[in-house]
Amino acid sequence: MNMVPDNPLLDMQKLQHQLSSFNHQVDHLAKAHPQDILLSLSSENLPLFLATFPAPYKIVVIDQSMHHAQVFTAYLNHLRRLLNVNEDWHFLSGALTEQEITGDICSALSIGVHHLLSSAPNHNFVVPLSLINISLPHPDEYHASQLVWHRNVRVSLAVLIKDLTTLGYRRHRTSIEPGTFLIRGEQLVIKHPLHQGHYTVTLYGPNLEKIEYDSDFRRQTLDKLIIPPVSFHLPSTGLDKIIGSYTIIRPSFVQLFGSSNIVYDALHPTIPFPAITIPLALKPPNTNQPRPISHANGLALLTQLQENKPAVHSDHGIGIFEGMKQRTINNYTKDYLILRYAAGDTLSVPVEYAYKVSPYLGNTTPIIHRLGSQLWQKSRRHAQRDAAAFARELLKNEALRQQTTRPYYHLDPSLDDWLNKSFPYELTPDQASAWQDIRHDLTQATPMDRLVIGDVGFGKTELAIRAACHTMNNKQQVAILAPTTILVQQHYDLFASRLPHLTKQLATLSRFSTAADRQAVREKIATGQVSIVIGTHALLSKSTLWHNLGLVVIDEEQRFGVAHKEHFKKLRSRLDILSLTATPIPRTLSMALSHLKQLSVINTAPPGRKSIFTWVGRDSDIIIKQALDRELKRHGQIYVIAPKIRQLSALAHRIASSSPTARLALLHGQMSSQQIASTMQQFDHRQIDILISSTIIANGLDLPCANTIIVTHATHFGLSDLYQLRGRIGRRKQQGYALFLYNQTELTSIQRQRLTALTEASRLGSGWSLARRDLEIRGAGNLLGEQQSGSVNAVGVQLYLDMVHDAIDQTTGSPAMRHDININLPISAHIPTSYLPELSQRTSYYQKLSRSRTLDILSATIAEITNQFGPPPVPLTNLYYLLQIQHLAALHQVLLIDTRSITPSHQPPFYRIVLSFHHLPLNDSLAARLPEDWSINNNQLVLTTAAITPHTLQEIIIMLNILGGT
Repeated sequence: MNMVPDNPLLDMQKLQHQLSSFNHQVDHLAKAHPQDILLSLSSENLPLFLATFPAPYKIVVIDQSMHHAQVFTAYLNHLRRLLNVNEDWHFLSGALTEQEITGDICSALSIGVHHLLSSAPNHNFVVPLSLINISLPHPDEYHASQLVWHRNVRVSLAVLIKDLTTLGYRRHRTSIEPGTFLIRGEQLVIKHPLHQGHYTVTLYGPNLEKIEYDSDFRRQTLDKLIIPPVSFHLPSTGLDKIIGSYTIIRPSFVQLFGSSNIVYDALHPTIPFPAITIPLALKPPNTNQPRPISHANGLALLTQLQENKPAVHSDHGIGIFEGMKQRTINNYTKDYLILRYAAGDTLSVPVEYAYKVSPYLGNTTPIIHRLGSQLWQKSRRHAQRDAAAFARELLKNEALRQQTTRPYYHLDPSLDDWLNKSFPYELTPDQASAWQDIRHDLTQATPMDRLVIGDVGFGKTELAIRAACHTMNNKQQVAILAPTTILVQQHYDLFASRLPHLTKQLATLSRFSTAADRQAVREKIATGQVSIVIGTHALLSKSTLWHNLGLVVIDEEQRFGVAHKEHFKKLRSRLDILSLTATPIPRTLSMALSHLKQLSVINTAPPGRKSIFTWVGRDSDIIIKQALDRELKRHGQIYVIAPKIRQLSALAHRIASSSPTARLALLHGQMSSQQIASTMQQFDHRQIDILISSTIIANGLDLPCANTIIVTHATHFGLSDLYQLRGRIGRRKQQGYALFLYNQTELTSIQRQRLTALTEASRLGSGWSLARRDLEIRGAGNLLGEQQSGSVNAVGVQLYLDMVHDAIDQTTGSPAMRHDININLPISAHIPTSYLPELSQRTSYYQKLSRSRTLDILSATIAEITNQFGPPPVPLTNLYYLLQIQHLAALHQVLLIDTRSITPSHQPPFYRIVLSFHHLPLNDSLAARLPEDWSINNNQLVLTTAAITPHTLQEIIIMLNILGGT
């Protein structure tokens, strides 16, 4: 690719100069005239104006979706860093929930409201048009709640603790989080959501002796400390009453006024916007589509480092990632990932070795190691042995699958036509793409092993119906595995309605059936009298003998245990396997990201489907009654869920008191098969209004009239469980309502994390990110299998998957990994902050670049960066060359690349770059092709050069390619 060095900083400085005159005119008008200032700004120009207009308090109202507003806010923060503007943008994504008001959780919205109420300058806000009438706490009440502590005053520790708890601060025993405090002897450590660092208050007897603020390795001593509250007063004031001192930037039809008012969509602007050329690095993102669920995006989530969260270095163990630091040594600048270990140890990792660092996803409270710890070396050796055994098993199964062939499927076009015509809807684009993947698999000689991932209600079952029809048309049997008897019955009803002419070829096998019926079905399976059999684990029984089984469809695969997975692995060497699952399941996520399956994704919702309204809050009879009355009034049905069966009777009595005329029924797994079948049939036929149930209804149910779900004791469920429960409703065009209620007065740390993730997901959606949060909160557990769980928790998910990949590479003879190659080349190699100022983006791209397993992937990643942000500056070009050298050096068994600075007494200084090989193949051809600056010294190649430049790196790349004969 063409790596032409450029300096986008000059383009941005030119742009800022062009905008400064325009902004000055607007600012002058805003201060001199009270009337609206009329501007006409395009979708590209609006964020540039917002990011550069020098008003200390700004609010912009946009008439777009919540997703668009979220992305727009992120883009504004990206612009202000790129343009070096000292301000922040916050997204007001909704009204504060009860748990945000009480300070039980600290979300992005509550942090934004803290900034709004504290009137902090240079903190600006994006407000969707739909939320301009929200109610917020009054700023005067917020300021009146603040504590003011002075140094050298008499006060007791007990009084300070009481004052903090009154403001909503929670006491922690070991770690500090936003909105919490620690007690260490006579010291108080306090952290508020508004502040990056933390405050330490030291008492000496009855005196407040010292106040210190710690942030970014710097410590300040203060005479006075103003402590804002964590909790809020109840919302009582409209947004329009709070923003009187703000500059309001809004569409022409919005009536919201501040100290200055700017209309950005005027037909006849007061001042024309200048004609400018927007640099590629500043182009706005495409916000029309949400970020697609894909293998690449999912992998990025597993490798995404987060500040102050555990991270694991493959050589040194588990520490805390503290961010990135830039260091200049001898005029050469590099970025380093900073890891803090136990006993104050700190490790600085050059970014070209970022692949050695990954976020720790395993046990929720891992042991933080000391540098040089023998405990880590022992844990790593054990995990490597386990990963090697796991890799051998994977390779054995894959080799067996590749060696096994079956006859090609003939896919009848007339059957496809009939399936399309009989389907009452159009396939969504993602459904159509996934179906093409399945069709392709069925026409190959190698058996299919495909995983289809998609949100609940996105049409995965339709794909299974089509695959089953074609399999049956090729004289093969189909097994549909479902985790619950209820789902078996629903699948049977769906298959029967879609394929009415094939009902005699359909059968079920579950505990809904009598023993005699099950035996009769097994006889028909053995003789081939039935072609499609839908069942639970009974299908895996040794007594179930198949006449000609060709396809196994596993619905909600993550619900099956490890023993059942082992059974599937044995089947997979000779059968086509199609697995279906919803997105946010940790085990399924890891399987998809570790390349253990072929992957198809359904990311688009069916047309007309509305997003589910989700509410998270404390349990309340009033809230429950309102939800019940709303649904019953529109003649709908309701699920009410409790985590434990013993809670259902009391819950039923409570619901009956709230809705005495409603028809109620209980459902749980300890009921007999006949009772479960009868209850579900009555609910399906609308003879029951409210179903009070355990989580037995969590998987796959699709009842169009049930559009409200109330989950009690919500903090006792995992995030993925709650996501599945929410998926039971809103599956048609009717608005769905999901209420997640909790009743603890004191929440554990894990429950607080779940509430935070749920609250933010209820506003902004979910998907892969919710899956990652579930991994963080619950731990990796039995992620890849029973034998692997201990090793996964010892080293973290990503490092374990790396070990599996390394073991596979070694077994298959792939090139050596780069872990053992030390490269010392004194040259600036990094992503400049002027080119990519967002720390999280730079960290993410460092990970992506350094983890590229091939040169093609590395080149594609550089192309992705330059397409998005413009031509690469020289330090990024150098980094790209260094990473190429890493790959080629590993390929040719280079042990070390070192640089020696030579300063002769009577000659100009020069550098000697030495490439040390395990074994350098010496031959006449190599000597003939050796450039004049190169020489050979035993197993070393030596380059003599006056300076180390990008051209020098290119010379090394050329030499390594010569060794490979390229």
